[in-house]
Amino acid sequence: MQRATARLFITTLLFISSATPALARKPGEPPKPGFNLYSKQQDIEVGKEAAAQVKSRYQQVPDRELQSYITQLGQRLAKTPTARNSGFPFTFTLLNYKQVNAFALPGGPTFVFTGLLKASDSEAEVAGVLAHEISHVVLRHGTHRESKANIVSGPARVIGVINSFSLIGRLVNVGLGLALDGIFLKNSREDESEADALGARIMVEAGYDPMALARFFQKLEAQGGPGVPEFLSDHPSPGNRVEAVAAEVRALPQRTYNTDDRQFQAEKAAIAKLPAPPDFQPKSIGISEADATGFKKLSTPQFSLEYPAGWKVHGDSESNILAIAPDDGIVFVHGDPAIAIGSVVSYFFADPDRSTLSVATGDLIQRLRSMDPGLHESSGQKQIEVDRQPGLISQYSSESPLGGNETDLLVTVARPEGLFHLIFVCPDKDSRDARPMFEHMVQSVRFKEPKP
Repeated sequence: MQRATARLFITTLLFISSATPALARKPGEPPKPGFNLYSKQQDIEVGKEAAAQVKSRYQQVPDRELQSYITQLGQRLAKTPTARNSGFPFTFTLLNYKQVNAFALPGGPTFVFTGLLKASDSEAEVAGVLAHEISHVVLRHGTHRESKANIVSGPARVIGVINSFSLIGRLVNVGLGLALDGIFLKNSREDESEADALGARIMVEAGYDPMALARFFQKLEAQGGPGVPEFLSDHPSPGNRVEAVAAEVRALPQRTYNTDDRQFQAEKAAIAKLPAPPDFQPKSIGISEADATGFKKLSTPQFSLEYPAGWKVHGDSESNILAIAPDDGIVFVHGDPAIAIGSVVSYFFADPDRSTLSVATGDLIQRLRSMDPGLHESSGQKQIEVDRQPGLISQYSSESPLGGNETDLLVTVARPEGLFHLIFVCPDKDSRDARPMFEHMVQSVRFKEPKP
C-alpha cells in the first residue's frame, strides 16, 4: 500500500512539475514560489547549516559599524511587506573580500563582499543587489532547483528525498557538496528575471529607486573587473534587464525614493581603510605518512586525529565537516553520496543557553533524528575522556545504504568552537571487528587551543 501511494504521489509530482503555466505573469504581479519538495522550515535549517560553514571559513569584517550598516540596510528591505510575509528570518553579514559578490542561502542568511560596496556608486545600488538576493530566498529558488533536479532524476530519488534513511548521507552532502558555488547559489536566467521583478517591488516598498538594481547589473556586465565574472556566472543576465525592470516599475505604485548617500559614502571610505582581504582559496589539511601501526595523522587548526591508512579524507582544514572513508565506503543512493563505512568529523553549533555537554549532545541527537527518523538508540550513553576532556559516547542503529542495518557510534566533546563530534558508521555484521579501529581514532584525538 505504501509503495502504491508513493508511486501515485510521484506520478502526481511529475505531472505538476512538467506542466507549464497557462498564463504568463504580467508586469507588476509578484512572482510566486515554484514547486518544492522542501518545507520552509527545511529551507531555514539548510541555510543555518550552510551559514555556519561560511562564517567559519571566510573572514567577517571586524568593524562593528560596517556590520551594523549592512544589517540596517538589509533589514530595511527585509521588513517590507513582500519580504516580511515570507516568514524567513533574514540576516546580513559583511565579508572582507575584494570580489564583487553577494549571495543569500535558503531561509535568509545573506552575505555581502566588501568588493560589492567598492563597486557601487550609491546606496540604492547596494540595496538593489540585496533586494535581488532577498527575492531568491522569498521565491525559494535554491530548494526549488534541487526539487526539480530530484524529479528529473526519477522516482527513486524522489523517495530518497521525502523519506531519507541516510543520516550519514545528509552529513556527507553538506561536507562534500556545499561550497559558495553550490547548487543553492547557481541561478538560472528565469530565476534572475523573477528576482529582478520581485526585487524591484521590494525596493519600491523600502523607498529605493528600483532602476538602480538594473543599472548596477548592467554596469557590471559592461565593465567587468576582479571578481565580476564569478558574480555574473551565478547571476546570468535574463536579457533586456533595464527594460524589464522599467516595465515592472510602471506597474507599481509611485513613491519618493531615498537619494541620501552620505552614510553610504562614509561606510565606503571606511571599507577602503580595512586590512587587505585574505586569500580566498581554502587551505589544505595536513596529512602525515602512515606509521608502523597502519594509521595516518590528520591535522586541522582545531584538532588532530589518526585514521586508517587506506582511507581518504574529503574536505579541507576550514571545513566544518570532514568525511573520512575508504574508497568503497562511500556509495551513491539515488544519486547522493552516503557513507556506508567510515567516519564524519564535525562541529554542532548548539544554543549558547543550552551549552552543557549533555544538553548540547541531546540537541545534536534530536537534530540527527529529525533528518533520519529511522535512527534508534541501541545502547545507553556512557561517559568517556577524549584528550583528557569529558566526552560522551552513544550508540545508534539505522538502515545501511548497503542493505540491512548499520551501527552508528557518536562521540561528543564540548569545545569553544562548538560541540565536536566524531561519528563512526559500519554495517552491523562488521561492527565488532571494526570497533577497535574506531576506538583508536577516538584515543588519538588531540585538541588545539583556539588562538586569542
